[in-house]
Formats: sequence, C-alpha cells, structure tokens
Amino acid sequence: RLTVADISACALLAPLATPDQHPVYGSQVYRDFVAPVTTEWTTRPALEWVRDTYRRHRVPKGKNR
Repeated sequence: RLTVADISACALLAPLATPDQHPVYGSQVYRDFVAPVTTEWTTRPALEWVRDTYRRHRVPKGKNR
C-alpha cells in the first residue's frame, strides 16, 4: 500500500534516483547532468526502493492502468 510518507520520500529522492517514470528526473539529459554527483549513490537500497516504487505506482502519461 502506497502511503503519504512513501510519496513524500519518493518526491524528495527522485532527483537522485532518476526513475524512468519521472518526466524530468528520468530524462537522459538530466541523468547525464547529475551523473558526476550521483554515480556513487545509484545502487543504494533507498534509491532502488524509489525506482521500484515509481515502477509499481507511476503510470506513464497517456497510458491507463
């Protein structure tokens, strides 16, 4: 179950996690820009959790569940 705390944590960590489903932070341009700073954190469990949460709960624009 997705909670308000989950949404808040994902919103705060999305700039570091760069989930594919995020319209800004998932773009390749953004990823290339932040890569020098975020590379060492990409495999951290918290950021993997954010990416997994986005995968499970964020529907790409224009698609229905």
